[in-house]
Amino acid sequence: MSVDIGATRGARAVRLRDILLWPVQILLAFVFVDASSAKLMGNPEMVGLFTAVGLGQWFRYVTGILELTGAVLIMVPKTSRIGAAVLATIMLGALIAHVLILHAPPTTPGILFLLSGLVVWARR
Repeated sequence: MSVDIGATRGARAVRLRDILLWPVQILLAFVFVDASSAKLMGNPEMVGLFTAVGLGQWFRYVTGILELTGAVLIMVPKTSRIGAAVLATIMLGALIAHVLILHAPPTTPGILFLLSGLVVWARR
């Protein structure tokens, strides 16, 4: 009986990738559930932030719903890539808003964008 060593290594690599990705996905889900609840519950800081952006409070609700949707999708194995893509897209918008409108350091949205993008790439 012969064992395909290449297939065994490939299976181990996939398993290791999964083990490393799940903590990232869990972290992203927690961060975005927290962020979406602040937006949807009308946290004064979020109300002020979206007022400063100038698109209206309706955009705060849309963003909160999209963040919550992405957080749920990223935790379901069959939709984790879609969820990560939703979250990366939101963070791309946040990066642009931080740099061009808010004139604030884009550190947090930048890190979240990179982590979300990593999940999109790794789950291909």
